[in-house]
Amino acid sequence: MRLACFLVVVLSGFLLACGSSGGGSEDVADTSGPDAVEVSPDVEEVSPDVKPDVCEAQCGGKECGDDGCGGQCGTCTAPATCNAAGVCETVCEAQCGGKECGDDGCGGQCGTCTAPATCDANGACVDECVALPSTWQAAGVVDTFATVDTDAAVEELCPDVSGDGLGDNALKAIAGLVNPEMAAVLADGLPAIAFEFVDLGDGADDSVFVNGFVGQLDLDSGVVLIDPASYDPGQCTPKVHLPATVDASGVLSAGPGDVPLIIPYEGLIIQATIQQARLTGHLVSTANGVTLSGGILAGVLAKAEVDAQLASLETQCGGAEPVSFCEYLPVLKDLLPTLLYDLDLDDDGENDAGSACMQFTLKPATIGGYLVPCEPQCNGRECGDDGCSGVCGACAAPESCDAAGQCVEDCADLPTAWAPAGAVDVFAAVAEAATVEAVCPDVSGDGVGDSALAALAGVVNPQIEAALADGSPSLLFELTDYESGADDSVALNGYLGELNLVSGDALLYPDSYDPGMCTPKVNLPATVDANGVVTAGPGDVAIVLPYEDLVLNVTVHDARITGQLASTAGGLALTDGVLAGVLTKADIDAQLANLAVACGVTEPPSFCEYLPMLTDLLPAVLYDLDLDDDGEYDAGSACMQFTLKPATITGYVPSL
Repeated sequence: MRLACFLVVVLSGFLLACGSSGGGSEDVADTSGPDAVEVSPDVEEVSPDVKPDVCEAQCGGKECGDDGCGGQCGTCTAPATCNAAGVCETVCEAQCGGKECGDDGCGGQCGTCTAPATCDANGACVDECVALPSTWQAAGVVDTFATVDTDAAVEELCPDVSGDGLGDNALKAIAGLVNPEMAAVLADGLPAIAFEFVDLGDGADDSVFVNGFVGQLDLDSGVVLIDPASYDPGQCTPKVHLPATVDASGVLSAGPGDVPLIIPYEGLIIQATIQQARLTGHLVSTANGVTLSGGILAGVLAKAEVDAQLASLETQCGGAEPVSFCEYLPVLKDLLPTLLYDLDLDDDGENDAGSACMQFTLKPATIGGYLVPCEPQCNGRECGDDGCSGVCGACAAPESCDAAGQCVEDCADLPTAWAPAGAVDVFAAVAEAATVEAVCPDVSGDGVGDSALAALAGVVNPQIEAALADGSPSLLFELTDYESGADDSVALNGYLGELNLVSGDALLYPDSYDPGMCTPKVNLPATVDANGVVTAGPGDVAIVLPYEDLVLNVTVHDARITGQLASTAGGLALTDGVLAGVLTKADIDAQLANLAVACGVTEPPSFCEYLPMLTDLLPAVLYDLDLDDDGEYDAGSACMQFTLKPATITGYVPSL
């Protein structure tokens, strides 16, 4: 288009120049006759060599708008519009129709309420209620809850959301992952999902309401304590409040409305909302609570909400000690868009929601009050875990959250020099009961040494010995700030790496360091007494427990290390070393679950043959401590003997 305009301008200029030169056109006036008009000598003739100015379009860095020559640099695709800088942008339009407060849909607010009024779920300022309800009507608690997981069942039981005449449930694609986790959550009673049936009478009734709550179930008494957050803080009405009917056959139909959904996976819980939710089921009994069978809960999960949940969880992964789910959160973020979203609600050509359909049953329950809310522990912390499954804040790049909950500058480079170091030469779980009592600390408080790991010594010790003989992986320790004699201001740093068995040179795995501060993840305060006895800890120490071709990377918590310093010449030599602490059931369960995921492929690793056996065996032999005093073992005492031989740390294992 610009070339065409240029040619028109040039050709027009050329014709004008020719017309003024008097050359051969029939329309040119005759200036030679008696009536000729004399040309003023002051008028300069136009030279045929002079061309008019050509306009050059000014579109540098612009994708739309005026090009300065009467044309356009480009156009925007609706609903985007061209801004003053010549860039296409979609301007978010605030959605505040009929709202006086609350989210405007564009990251802002439609308005604020004057205390004591608060903003309710509909965007209205309402007087805050004085107290939450203290009595409830007939209730039931979810007993079984699972994603409908076969095509036949989806077509038969689930509603048609997409309009193709068949039932829909995109959540079916991850049923194999989440259904076992949901069963485990229900078996534990926390969190529990309870429903209250308001104004439920006998026989057919078209004026019932179903209220939904999240809380905690006492498995023995059947009493549910409700999370106060289940209520709208303004009106003290349940956030889940569905109109419902019951027909003469006892079939309940409730909705539409929003119902919270918990999707657990490993140590991660996604709290999503089923929008346009409808609930059906058959009321079996209302004696001492509500029993319901054949329940179906169906609706849609909005991609925007799930993405927001994942982004919030991602903020917990930037600290010095990220939570366990951070290992697979990136995979989950990549996986969900492919599997979960099958609906295009806004008809823009991209799927933005997923159909969801779950089967459930209810068993009778009594709502007995409220959970005491968790108080976030953020005093003096600007980031990291708040102790209530949330975070105290997030750090802006390039800062990271350190172990103390402070945002610190990411270091530029890992260390390139190290103090005298030693490589573990002998490492074994203490096996004999007499040796456990003599050298291991008393963790249980019964006056004698403890090590539940002794039960597995015959299995893991030969495997550890074989791994040490290979040199990979190798456990290394560095004694910093030590010169000689007694010293109470040294530190013992621990690393995983690879040892050259011939030269004694060692290369460290870079992930032995905190990525934010470039300090060792294992960094134990230590002392050396006048006799050369090293005492270090407490802290966390990563160890490797091999079995056949399976490797468990576990953490010894509250670890303490003792040993006799033999030499620091040419490296760190230590004898009579003891490493003791606790292994948490949660850590090991997470490791086993991750390994189980690797078994769900066409050609699974060989350890998948005995992984179920190992999963069943460990709770029976490894856990001997009840750290939270809830009556169930949740950790195991661990005590290992080791020696160190001198080694020289020379660098890092190259990245593949």
